Amino acid sequence: MASQLGYSVGEDAGIHCETSFSRNGVSLEPFKKYRIQPVNPDKVTFVIVNVSKEDGGIYTSYAVDRNTWFRSEQSDLVELLIKDTDLPKPSISMSPGWVEFLGSNITIQCRARGPVKRFYLHRFGYPYAGLPRMIETDGDVADFLFIDVSWDQLGEYFCTYRPPWGFLMSMPSNTVALQLLDTNLLDPPSISLRPLGGVDLATNVTISCMTTEWYDKTFYLEKAGGQMLWELWTRRTVATFFIIHVNWEHGGEYRCTYAMRRAMSLSSDPVELLIRDPDLPRPNISLSPSSVALLGSNIIISCWMEGLNNTFYLHKAGKRKAPQSVESKEGMALFQISNVRLNHAGSYSCSYRTPKLFKTSENSNNVDLLVLGLKYSY
Repeated sequence: MASQLGYSVGEDAGIHCETSFSRNGVSLEPFKKYRIQPVNPDKVTFVIVNVSKEDGGIYTSYAVDRNTWFRSEQSDLVELLIKDTDLPKPSISMSPGWVEFLGSNITIQCRARGPVKRFYLHRFGYPYAGLPRMIETDGDVADFLFIDVSWDQLGEYFCTYRPPWGFLMSMPSNTVALQLLDTNLLDPPSISLRPLGGVDLATNVTISCMTTEWYDKTFYLEKAGGQMLWELWTRRTVATFFIIHVNWEHGGEYRCTYAMRRAMSLSSDPVELLIRDPDLPRPNISLSPSSVALLGSNIIISCWMEGLNNTFYLHKAGKRKAPQSVESKEGMALFQISNVRLNHAGSYSCSYRTPKLFKTSENSNNVDLLVLGLKYSY
């Protein structure tokens, strides 16, 4: 049995009927509030004006030859479903991810908060390009499997469902976008984050994605866990994403991809957004053998925090590059500067991050490294 797409209360619904047994025209009688719109001698559309929930149901049609009054057999059955705004919207997810390789297998899962008779999977922008895929169920979840994904399956998908009672349909879920990777077409973008290092709560952060391609493209910013956050269409080679007033939930690992000419690039390298936690104790820092170094000598900067084996970061005041990082051993991390040069002089501090969380301590106190040059006389 085929189902019509759901109609909202107050809309006009159209049911299309067609026959080929007669070339003398089709005789159809209007019923109730139906309006007949002839399309050609053998095809008409029944229009149900100002649809209500009572109009939901199972419909069939037949045709009558005007000359012989011969009546055709009844058509197949069709369900007319009415959208019910009181039903909870379903949720939708895609696995293993929203970006996949050409020819891979993916699953789109639809889930409802309550009993369901049938789930529907729709492709956005294709309401009449074939009926939506459907799965009968007596539970609250349905998995739609795509085998050997191809280019013509790209697009955005959403779910609806029919409850076990009435001829009703839920409002649509959010959408998920299916994009495909073709590693032979596009190089991966690069990514950068400002400000560097840990940031304070309520700080504004920018994440920039860059490529060498000048043509129209859409950049995507993804957070670890397969969560696609934002997309941005541009003709430029750089797309900038803004995170306003950072909170704890923003901490994490981010990557960029971009789509162009129906192809998706590989992901960029990751960048980490770390958020400073003022409740974490500050680490300690020291210089050895001395805070004064001769050109060409070696210096070790030690950072430590008793009882913690974490990643430590070394920051230099005024430096615009990402801080160096070292995994600690027995709570201590050693940063070695070999063959000291004049540009190594400056103020240094360190911080550390907590295991498995994207939180970082505030910076330690500063230590100053002075570099002495040699004066030659001729």
